[in-house]
Order: sequence, then structure tokens, then C-alpha cells
Amino acid sequence: MSRSSSRPDERRRMIPRRIHQMFIPPDVDPGRRLDAEVLAQCAAWRAHHPGFTYHLWDLAAFRGLCFVHDALPVFDAIQTCRFPSMKVDLARLVILSSLGGFWADLKLLPLRPFLAELLDHRLVLAEHFINDAWVPGLPCAAFMGAAPRHPFLRAALDHALAQVRARWPRTLEVAGPNALFHVVRAMTQPEKLGPGYKMLPQDVAWDGLFANASSSYNRGHTGDLHWSFREQSESPYVDPGAVLPARLSLDEKAAMPVSSDAFDGLVSHVLARLRPGRLCDIGPGAGKYGKLIRTLSAQLEFPVHSTAIEIDPDYVVQYDLRRHYDEVVIADALDLIKTPRIRYDVVIIGDCIEHMRKSHAIDLLNFLIYRTGHIIVLWPDEAIQDDWEGHAAEAHISTWSADDFRGWPTLHASRFVETGRMNIVVLRGYQRSTASIGEEEFQQWQETPFRLTGAADPRSVLDRQRDQVRDDPDNVGLRNQLGYALMAAGRFPEAREVLLAAVQHFGAVGSLLLALSHACNNLRLADEAVRYAREAAAAMPGEFHAQMHLAYLLFGGREDEDARRTLETAAALNPGDPRPFEMLSSLHERGGRPAEAL
Repeated sequence: MSRSSSRPDERRRMIPRRIHQMFIPPDVDPGRRLDAEVLAQCAAWRAHHPGFTYHLWDLAAFRGLCFVHDALPVFDAIQTCRFPSMKVDLARLVILSSLGGFWADLKLLPLRPFLAELLDHRLVLAEHFINDAWVPGLPCAAFMGAAPRHPFLRAALDHALAQVRARWPRTLEVAGPNALFHVVRAMTQPEKLGPGYKMLPQDVAWDGLFANASSSYNRGHTGDLHWSFREQSESPYVDPGAVLPARLSLDEKAAMPVSSDAFDGLVSHVLARLRPGRLCDIGPGAGKYGKLIRTLSAQLEFPVHSTAIEIDPDYVVQYDLRRHYDEVVIADALDLIKTPRIRYDVVIIGDCIEHMRKSHAIDLLNFLIYRTGHIIVLWPDEAIQDDWEGHAAEAHISTWSADDFRGWPTLHASRFVETGRMNIVVLRGYQRSTASIGEEEFQQWQETPFRLTGAADPRSVLDRQRDQVRDDPDNVGLRNQLGYALMAAGRFPEAREVLLAAVQHFGAVGSLLLALSHACNNLRLADEAVRYAREAAAAMPGEFHAQMHLAYLLFGGREDEDARRTLETAAALNPGDPRPFEMLSSLHERGGRPAEAL
């Protein structure tokens, strides 16, 4: 069965309701945090655009995105760049290509709500504001909107990586305005930008939609940290001799039926915990989970044998599935019932079960429960889809809800995406498993970006990360990554010690406090977990994930008044996410006063 989350129609080709921003501290001040003025500018984007998902990225979360979307060569390129702006310019192209949405630099302040007016386009660029270097049609890099996998983004990525490999010395010409101008001109000649492209004139954009505001993150104790100032005396690259891959590995097959990315991070957490030796992917699509488990196997150093069950032989060839799995079986998944001696540690049925007759799928689940340690099932709600380009198996023919799985030990989560609600359940099978997953940590993993570091080498990943911390003890990001790696390995006491030491060294850094709270919670140290979660939320008042993590702990500890206030804060930060409102409703139902946020 092939995986698909919604009909590949015009709606999917438009820009989704997402807003992306990113902060990378300067290399000369790695502990730098955004000040209140810049955070207020970020909050203005959320306030003006309710119903849009908002993401404030850091390098660790971006590393996880690159890992899931096969864009690690871009992360490698970013690591060779010195200036944060250059790193962000490259990251922006991958984020928009992978997820779609609107990009806004941190310095931009929206003057009014306007993003909804641009949703019917596939690519939106804004003309640069007038300065000494301005020419008509020069795009700015500070704002753009794009549908996922738009060809302009791929062309811009190819250009940027070529410039980085050549160690081109001018930042603007790597992935900045000059580089974008080059790509636009190259693609406009043969009309490759296609329908749905819009360039906002500079007077419309800068006088009526947004304006440059505070960029305090570019000011340092030693002077101006802006790239234009530093480029006069420093190379834009930290390692002029580094060798990068010749080509970015991004899947260009934008038209294929693909699975939703709503739970990619959560599935990564689950697989990292379970470390399956035998994995079966039913309906592999382009092989996303095959790539995922191989990368996890290399990073966390556990052996795995992966099998894909694909009904359509065309997909096996088109998406080179034999390269991503140890075994590919071309068959209807229901044929597994004819082989009762099979055993798997994990079976994934991702965006596939809705393609099966419900009675057949229930028979298959009953069969697999006896023969599997865990079964991960993902499906969309109310996603109407018929056959696609002659592939009858792409049609959605059955409906599902969490109630359909209640006969088995089940973990369930759901999330709204552009095409509706996505769901995931993890079923506990009857085969013995070396690891287990609790309800609380399963829900918390939804709020914790999945992070991996480095490529495999003869030493263990944890030993390598410890060495990195010893070599660079003042790098807060490395301390945080080591803490999460220890938690992924199930070594929660050691993670708590590492993160406690980091907090004592760096002070109240929100990301460290949040990680420390997770470690304490897994150790059932409830008071400590809540205390550090409160401190994390206070240190990151504009971070939705920090507020929701605190809300989960308060809710579980029946601190209803504090939970209500925290959920109201979270709801205000991200009005388009239903989880705060669902938890507020649950508080009301168990006896609290009615919440005004409802």
C-alpha cells in the first residue's frame, strides 16, 4: 500500500498556514538569547495571524528536520559557515522546501494581518527595500512564502551549496538577495517559476505589510556582529578546506503521494527508544521510514533488518525502495496472514490503513498483535482521495478513530495540519520488547524536537558527544544535545546530572531547563520536573512548547489553577493549535471553573 495524506490537488500545492522564524546565536556569543523587544516582534506575527502554526527554529531542531527530510548535506554546509545570517539563509530554503509556509526574519515587524491574502499562491517573494544596491526586481531574503518543494527552492539550494563548496567570499551571493535574484532571473526566462508566482513590489511590501524593526541580536560587547561588518575582516567560513557532498539529497518527487510530516519527530522518538532489530513498513511510499530507521541504527549503533511491503511495483522502481530497505516484498499487506511464523519488533502502517477495507485491516491488526512488539499506525481524518494517476491503491476507502484501537494497549495522539487532523496510535503487541513507552512521555515527546548529532564513527555516539562537551565546555547547545542523547538511550539519571551541571554553569537557559524537566519527569521526580518546567516557561515566555510541557505536568499533578493559566498562555501563543483548548475543556469537566479561553 502506498502512503498518502490527502488528495494531491491544487490545495496541496498552495502555501500552507505556517510561519517560520529562526534564531542562531553568534559564534562569538553562543549563550546569546533573544531580548524582549525581538520576542515581541515574533509574537506580533502570531497575534496578527491566528490559525497559522508558528515555528521558532534553532539549530538543534533544524538538525532534526534535515535528518527526517534527507537534507543533512545542507546542515553540513551550515556548519562550515561562520555568520548566523548565512546559516539562516541556507536553513530557510530547507525549511520552506520541506514544510512550506511563510518565512520572516526576526527583525521584521508585521504592520497588519496579510498572510491569508497570499495563500492562493505557490511562491511569494518581496522586492528589496530601496538602498544603494537596489535594482528593480531584486528580492529580499527577509520574507518569502512557498508551497513545499517548490522548484525555486531547490534551484536556490543548489546554487547556495555550489557557492559554499567554492567558498564564495560574499555572503549576499551565497543564499542572500543577490543569489535569489540570480535564481529568479534564471527561472523566469523559460517561465519555470510557473503559475502561482507573485513578487510583492517594494512599496507595497515595506510600506504596507512589514517593516524592519529591532535586530538587537546583531549587537555584541565587542561591536557590530552584523555580517556586513564582520565580512570586512573575517572569512564567512570557519573551515575553508572542508569537503562537502557534491549534491544535496532532497527528494524532488514533489508530485508523489506522501505521508504527513505531523508526527515525524514523535515517530523518531519512539523508534529511538524501541531500537527495533526487525522493522516492517507497510505502505512505504518514498521510503521515509526506511531512511529514518537506517539513520537511527547508524547514530545509536543498533542492528536492524528492515522490510517494506508495497502493493504497487511501479513505486518500488520509481522511488528505489530496495536502496532504503533490506527487503522489499511486492504484495498486498493482507498476504502477511499467510505467513504466520513472521516476527517483528515494530510494524509501521503510516498513512496507509485508510487505503484498506476496514474488515481486512482489522484482520491484519489482529494477526500482527500476536507477532509484533509494537505497531505504529498513522492516518488522516476526513481526507477525501480517489485514485491518483492510475494508482487505484491510492484511494481512501475506510474511516478510523481512536475508538477502533481501544481493545489493545494503546497510546494515541492527534494534531491539526493544513489538510485536517492527523492521528497516531502505538499499539503494544504480544511479542516481548526490550523497551516500553509510558503515556506521559509519549505525550511529552510531541513537544520535544527530535535531535541527533554527527555521523557514526567507531566510537559510540555518547562518547563522541561527551568528548565534544569536554573540548567546548562553554557551548550550551552541546550540553543540551548530550542530555537529550542520554535520555534517548534511557539513561535518565546521567542525563539529569549532565543537565544539572549545565544549568549551574550557564544559569537559567530555557532550553536546558526544559530538557532537565524532561529528565526529572522520566525519573518520576515530580516536584523537580515541575520546578524546572516553571523556570523554563519563565525563561522562554514566547515558546509554545515550553508552556505546553509545563501545562502537562501541572495537569497531571492536579494543580488546576496554575494549569489553567499556563494553558491560556499557550492558547494565546498559538491559537491554531487545539491542544490547549482541549485540555482547558478537560479541566472544566473535572470540576474547575469554566475557562474564559473556551
